Amino acid sequence: MTVALTTVNGTTYNTLAPQTFLLTAGSGNCTGSTSLVCNISLPNVPIGNDTFTAATFASTDGSGTILSSGTSTGTIVANTTSPISMTLVPTVTVGSHVITANYESNDISTFVNGTATGLIDGLSHPWAVAVDSARNIYVANQRDNNVKIFTSDGAPSTIAGSVIGNLGGANGVAVDAAGNIYVSNPGGQSVNIFTPSGVPATTIGINGVIPNISNPWGVALDAAGNIYVVSQGDNTIRIFRSNGSVSPIAGGVISGLNNPEAIAVDANGNIYVANRSSNEIRIFTSAGVLATSIGKSGIIPGVYDPCGVTVDAAGNIYTADYSDNAIRIFDSAGNVSSIDGGSIVVTRPTGVAVY
Repeated sequence: MTVALTTVNGTTYNTLAPQTFLLTAGSGNCTGSTSLVCNISLPNVPIGNDTFTAATFASTDGSGTILSSGTSTGTIVANTTSPISMTLVPTVTVGSHVITANYESNDISTFVNGTATGLIDGLSHPWAVAVDSARNIYVANQRDNNVKIFTSDGAPSTIAGSVIGNLGGANGVAVDAAGNIYVSNPGGQSVNIFTPSGVPATTIGINGVIPNISNPWGVALDAAGNIYVVSQGDNTIRIFRSNGSVSPIAGGVISGLNNPEAIAVDANGNIYVANRSSNEIRIFTSAGVLATSIGKSGIIPGVYDPCGVTVDAAGNIYTADYSDNAIRIFDSAGNVSSIDGGSIVVTRPTGVAVY
């Protein structure tokens, strides 16, 4: 994040060059979750000693403002490195940041409010993408059989040394609120679960706790910690409790799908499945009952060859349309919009994440 002091005691102050800090809870001397209380140092403040009761800070991620300030108090000392305590409250627009995995161009595209802002390249057929609460980006790198992890600005993350490898494929990835990482592993017919530091924790599937997965692809989690796995080999969704036992939701299985690729679950437990061969997104209730569908055979047309799906906190649905080279966005009113790259081309997208 880039932070610039803009006002002190109501007086505009524009001469201080912005300083860059990592402003996430637990790092950059920041604490908190809903808001961040940060202690940072601004070097060589040339305004003399000044005790202030309120200061305004602007913070961006390089592509748009995502944090605004609360009230800060302290003393600025001229021409020194002056520690300042401040409270930053997130002001992210829900769904404003979209991340796509582009299978054929071997890269990740990032967009803010529909405008291309960045590219992470050097991947090997990335299939799926996920984002954690600190906005680290997790990429299922299919051909290299690993998961690569990046910070929000595209730099290699320190999490697990930025890579989780030695998998039998990587078709899907998800991260829970505690930072545990879930990877669909088709070579092992399983979902491998890793701690936040990348240490193997447990496995669900033929080589793990419950042998109920056939050719796993997408993986998702709900707020209660249930694990949803696309079992492509038998055209089903398998649902497990966090301990690996079969979930009572829908008896642990949703069947009758047609080449499912990806899955998402919203805050209310509704389930969204990218049903690739029928060019639709099927939507199920939290009990696993089919509610509606979006796409060629559904209520709203406009999905073609969907390989990825996600949903934001406002209920907007995002699909990665492989053959259309586009991300489709469906709102609750049935309106449809698209992201097709602009200056950064979306090439055969297979995964999509949003925050």
